[in-house]
Amino acid sequence: MTATEPSSNKPAPQDDYIDIIDVLGFLWRAKVYVIVGVVLMVAAAIGVVNSKKPPVFISTVPVTLEVAGGISSDQISAKFGSLLGRADIIKDLNAAGVGFVGGKAPFRLVNTLGVMTLEVSSLSTDSSGERALKAVQALTAAAEKLNKTQTDASADVTASKKSTSDLEEKFRQVVAAQVAEEAPFRAKLFALEARLAQKSGRNPTPATFVKGTSTGDDVMRLFGAAESKLTDLEKTEIIQEYADLVGSIKAIEAKYEEPLLQLAKAMEASSGLLSDVVRGYPVLVANEGAYRASVAIGVHERYESKRALFVVLGVLLGGLLGLMTYGLVIFMRQNSARLRQIFK
Repeated sequence: MTATEPSSNKPAPQDDYIDIIDVLGFLWRAKVYVIVGVVLMVAAAIGVVNSKKPPVFISTVPVTLEVAGGISSDQISAKFGSLLGRADIIKDLNAAGVGFVGGKAPFRLVNTLGVMTLEVSSLSTDSSGERALKAVQALTAAAEKLNKTQTDASADVTASKKSTSDLEEKFRQVVAAQVAEEAPFRAKLFALEARLAQKSGRNPTPATFVKGTSTGDDVMRLFGAAESKLTDLEKTEIIQEYADLVGSIKAIEAKYEEPLLQLAKAMEASSGLLSDVVRGYPVLVANEGAYRASVAIGVHERYESKRALFVVLGVLLGGLLGLMTYGLVIFMRQNSARLRQIFK
């Protein structure tokens, strides 16, 4: 090797390693600032989430739309929102002991492909499910009272009023008869759904009944999920039981469909009072059979909280704040003489 040739043993540059060590040293020296920043921001985040978005327990209650005529599916959510904003409804709910969450009525209507459920929020858990059920019943009673008040106010004191009242009473009696006749079959249907849910390990989709669209069960999906765990005999028995129950319910629906349609037309033709009622506010009635089935298998309630998300954000922002504060302190120390000269 000549004197002019570069040495092959020249050490590699250490700049990258020095930079990493400097960064690690900076982070280590800033640890107190980082810890203080994280603690402060996490405390602030928890305070915000507890005051603005407190952790809640949400019970999902299947509901039936009792008053549907004259209100399209697109209007139901809007009408329901305006119902909860009325001062008289809030007063009735308070009187019934319904607990408000964040100053708002604890209800949210969920309409998924025509299947409606009512979510009821609470600040404490309720394994029995009775508190949510009573809250829905109070809401139903308040909506019925409001619709009746509006109907009575708009009704003329004429012979047609009595005629319409008689027709309305007859309509309610026929609906009650249909519900009573279907009740045993629906109880068995949701019991079958609960058995399949336990067998498959899946949670049933909250169900409801919307006249003319479905029987509101989740049996076939759960059957598919549990199929591998069922014997051939069990599969045959379940399919037969399901077919018998659905057939019975459909037969009852068909039996009452024409009488109800004729009564509805007669009421509308009589004085238009029914039209006033159904164009009022939606009345949601808890489907107790389906709800109690979900309570029995413990899937009626879920816990919802934004706390974890806010804590993570607090840690990130607190760490960044601590590093920035420490960097500012170092800058002030190193440039204190120049800064004093500037501000003389």
